[in-house]
Amino acid sequence: MSKPLTTLLRFDGPDAAGVLPPEIATRAVRAPLALREDGAAWRAEVALPRLESGELVVPSLVLGARLPHRYDLQFRWPGAAIALAPIALRRELTLDGPPARMDAAGAQAGRAIGGLDCMEIVDSIADCVLEVSGTGPAPHDAVLLISIRARRIDPVDTSARAPDLDVPGRSQMSHGAEIARHICSPISLCMVMARAGTHLESEAFARASEHPHHHKLFGLWPLNLARARGAGFSGCIRIFDDVTEAARLLERGYPLVTSIRFEAGTLPGAPLPRTSGHLVVLRGLGAQDVLVNDPAAPDDAAVPRRYDRASFLKAWLADRGVAYVLWPAPDDTENA
Repeated sequence: MSKPLTTLLRFDGPDAAGVLPPEIATRAVRAPLALREDGAAWRAEVALPRLESGELVVPSLVLGARLPHRYDLQFRWPGAAIALAPIALRRELTLDGPPARMDAAGAQAGRAIGGLDCMEIVDSIADCVLEVSGTGPAPHDAVLLISIRARRIDPVDTSARAPDLDVPGRSQMSHGAEIARHICSPISLCMVMARAGTHLESEAFARASEHPHHHKLFGLWPLNLARARGAGFSGCIRIFDDVTEAARLLERGYPLVTSIRFEAGTLPGAPLPRTSGHLVVLRGLGAQDVLVNDPAAPDDAAVPRRYDRASFLKAWLADRGVAYVLWPAPDDTENA
């Protein structure tokens, strides 16, 4: 059997049973997550496999009932380190320190490029460690999920299908002009939460997801998940390489908030002429088309769309293949 295109690593805290639904990461390689506490601070380290040139590494901390006040993720290897954007679970916290830069790792030995929520490998790294640290209650019931995949692949369509899920449509374009073009990520999450019966005021949720150091940046993956956690939903970010895996989750009732990229004329019927990054809700897979809620539509009624299957899968899976997955959070949240 050939090696999967995507490596999924799952590190479970000692009390993490039931925090991550088993169907979310069936191919994950599992290991324990040992957290060390020092007063109000805590940390844990996990060793990563050899990272190859061109690979994308996406970490996602899946929180249980014990919510820290804040957490940080940092990649380290001999002579270099890349810190991702810190995430505050409590909105009143100030994110201290200099703002994370999209090119933060450009000067770090040239071996990786750091983003706000992921890392791309430029030259192979054999001994990388990911450290997760934070303040407030130590999340012993958390799961650290890590996806590793070549950023760009030539996706193969396995013809897997999935039924249409009922996901209410919400348009980002119905909001104020100063934010309308920037809030596809939080609006897509609002649609998924509305399917589960939680109807949030879209603009309030979007504004809560704005990065404090980057004006009009609303798409930071873990920050959106932190805000969804406050609304009663757990979730993760993971990479896909296979439409069969997506179909399996859709069949189990999980719409996927997918990150797509496409050039002019390559996704017929899309409300955007082109994009270097846009979030839409994938809600069904037909034989020749896919069923999508595209928040860039001009109004709520126009949000549900049918896109050509091959065109959409290329727009999603060929570059990154990232998606959010959400589910109801534990009821006994501890926020001490």
